[in-house]
This record gives sequence, structure tokens and C-alpha cells, in this order.
Amino acid sequence: MADKIKVGLLGFGFMGKTHYNNLAQNDNVEIISISTKELDDDALPKDVEIYEDAKELLNKSNIDAAIISLPTFLHKEIAIYAAEKKKHVFVEKPMALNLSDCREIENSAIQNDVKLFVGHVLRFWPSYMQAKHFIDNNVDNFGKTKMMRLLRYSNLPGWAQWFTDSDKSGGVLFDLSIHDIDYAIWVFGEMPKEVFCQIQKVEVNNAKKIVQVPAITGTTLVFRQGIAYCEASWAAKDAFPFTAKAEIVGETGIMQFGSKSETPIKVYSNLQAEGMDPYLSDGYNNEMTSFIDSILKNKPTAISGADGKNAIAICEAARLSALKHRVVKLKEVL
Repeated sequence: MADKIKVGLLGFGFMGKTHYNNLAQNDNVEIISISTKELDDDALPKDVEIYEDAKELLNKSNIDAAIISLPTFLHKEIAIYAAEKKKHVFVEKPMALNLSDCREIENSAIQNDVKLFVGHVLRFWPSYMQAKHFIDNNVDNFGKTKMMRLLRYSNLPGWAQWFTDSDKSGGVLFDLSIHDIDYAIWVFGEMPKEVFCQIQKVEVNNAKKIVQVPAITGTTLVFRQGIAYCEASWAAKDAFPFTAKAEIVGETGIMQFGSKSETPIKVYSNLQAEGMDPYLSDGYNNEMTSFIDSILKNKPTAISGADGKNAIAICEAARLSALKHRVVKLKEVL
């Protein structure tokens, strides 16, 4: 393979543009092609191949890797198609909308001997990475994680109407809360035993039609050594800024950090209160650099198909819990 990885961007919406901007700064990448339905988008670069159809790009464009930033309900079909075309696959979270589809994507990547990376960006977000490092290295005798409270609030994504259709987006649970659900798995280093979830719907005007959208959720994950509470909402108004917060309770201290913190991480131990400012970098750039590096060095991806599948398994358990109004044991959905 050449020194530069040739990539195609499948989807050029909010996340597609984000990935393009980061890939364009990577000396190991050559952006060859983009697929988009918005052919008159002024942001489209002039020096790449443009396709209206993602499969046409995969059939005709000479690329090594496909960056899939299409709507969630298209992930399975296009990820499998890309793998069958022997392209390495980066697929945005959520990997798919159910566990069965995730398994098919993962199996296709294995059978076609291509890399599969699922875009759970919190594992690459500086403050979240620093907190994980702090825990794993038992800095200041923080001890084992006993409790996590993770939340993220935003308004309903306004760049596409498909978000209001829970059959296509999975609602706030699969699209937004899944960030914190995956992070909890990563910090605890295991899957939870039990899940309990409540979901509230809100009325949304979508193309002059009022629809009920599952837009507020609270999910409790019970691990062997502790508990994680994951809250998410799409009910914020446009004027309310996107907000993410985390609080992690260890055996001897507490960590707090979030999107609004001037100092991203504050650690309160039994001896001192300490502020930590992790290195400045962008999580989306970090994860894309990691994906490209896994191809160049032929090493396993940092976030595997199994990781993406695990997050979806928990979301399925949470959705079942909300429907049945009871605690769901994870083994019920696996």
C-alpha cells in the first residue's frame, strides 16, 4: 500500500464535514472522493471526485478506506457493501440500530479481512481520556470506580429530519446517550449486569407535522463494582448550548469535568483539590488519526466492531427496560 491512505467520504453532512476537515490536515491521507445528495453544497471541495450515490463511489473510486457518515439507518447496508469491496471501514456511531445488524457488519469485515472502526469519540476526547488515564493509573490513590454520573443535553439535531423518526435514528438513547454508555463500559472495563431505563417523548414539529420523539432518557447501568447513571436530552431550546458533564466517584475521591469547564478536570481527593488541564486536541481528529494509523501499521483498531456492538446491546436492553418498565438483565438481549 502507498504511504498515503486514499479515502472516500460517504456522506457530507455535519459529521462528514467534520471528518473531511480533520482528514485534510493528515499528511498520511489523500481524500479522493465524496458521496452526497447535496450536489450544490458550497462546502464541497473542488479537487475531489463527487458522487451522488455511495455505492457508485465504492464501485468506481480508487480508495483504500470508506468513512461512513451517512444517516444511521443506512450504516448496515453501506458498511457491508464497503467491506465486500475490500475497503477498510470507519462507521460513525451508532454502529447500527440493532444487535443483529451489528453482527452482520462485524462478520463482513472479518470475512473480507478489512479494518472496522466504530466512531465512539469520547474515548478520544481529551478530558475523557485524561480521566480514564487517571483511573487506570490510580493517581492520588483514587481507587476503583464506584459510581459515574454522565449527562449530555442538546436541542434536537436540526440538520436532518430523519432524527425525529426513531425507527431511523433510535431516538436520543441510540444517538446521544450512547456516547456516555460506551464511555461507562470503557471506564469500568466490562459490560453491566443489569440495565434500567426510562424514556420520555416530546412533541416536535417536523415538516409541519407534529410527531412524538423519544427525546429524554435516564439509564442506570449496574456493574459488578459500581453503578453508572447516563442522562440525555434533546429537549433543550436552540439558545441552550450543548452541554456534557461527567462525575466519577472513586474509593477515595471524586472527579468532575464537562464541556463548560474552564479547567476540564477537577479532582477532589481526601488530601487535596486539584485542577488538571489535559493536552489540547480535538477528539474527532484523534479518532480519525487512530483509524488511519491502524491501516498504515496494520494493527487492530482502537475501537472494534465488538465495542460498537456492545454499546448497541446496552441500548437494546435500555429500550426493552423502558418498554417493559422493569430491570433488564443484559443476558436477555445478548
